[in-house]
Amino acid sequence: PGSESTAEAMAFAWSTAAKTLLRSARQGIPNPYAAMTKLSRATRPGIAPMLTISSAAFGLFAASEYMMAGNEGDKIPSTADRIRAYLGFSTAYAKSKDYRGERRGPRQNVIIQGKQFKVAAEKSGDNLYVTIVDLFGENAFDPRVPFCNASITKDGHIFVSGTIGIHPGTATLVEGGIGAETTAIMVLIEAALKSCGASMDDLTNVNVFLKDNDGPRFREMNRAYIKYFKGSPLPARITVGCGNLALGANVEIQATAYRNSS
Repeated sequence: PGSESTAEAMAFAWSTAAKTLLRSARQGIPNPYAAMTKLSRATRPGIAPMLTISSAAFGLFAASEYMMAGNEGDKIPSTADRIRAYLGFSTAYAKSKDYRGERRGPRQNVIIQGKQFKVAAEKSGDNLYVTIVDLFGENAFDPRVPFCNASITKDGHIFVSGTIGIHPGTATLVEGGIGAETTAIMVLIEAALKSCGASMDDLTNVNVFLKDNDGPRFREMNRAYIKYFKGSPLPARITVGCGNLALGANVEIQATAYRNSS
């Protein structure tokens, strides 16, 4: 880190991967995920992504030799053994959640429609209560009003609070009626899931509360809802009619998701 030399940066990447894998091997727990996570976080940000990938490849190739030697004394593995070890580690890492930017757990920040919001997480027993700070604007609620955007349980269930279609950072509903509100809600639900380290693909159930539910109003909500998923599979859903909603909203949506916590 901090090196001004590409060669030094690559050497650092190689040694980081090698040392981590060797330590894991001696403990009997080969862990390519830990090695590559450490490698990707340690590499200087100014280095191009291609350098990180190259460093990872060469680092793992070298590390596989060290690891195998650590497992088998001073025996020098064959080239074929080294290649097999390298391919195994690189394939496992390429499939890993961390490589694809899908790390589990609450984020520190989330971006909604170009605006960055801080994410706060508070532990309660085995659960985490996750809040997108100032989503309704600064000091929008009386401190005595309980509010969080989502709860994460120990086993990976995520419960997203009932959400209405506001402009992010304000307590003002979007204009345009039911369809526009539904789209705005889905944007906020997706942001809440991202804040929890999840995505729309993790949704398991959606509950829609539609004021004065009738045929035309349902169809308007439903068109916007389906459009937001852009052809992706739809989770289970119920839609119920209701009376007045907060801020005079036409629609409120609550969602449940599941992300394996292991």
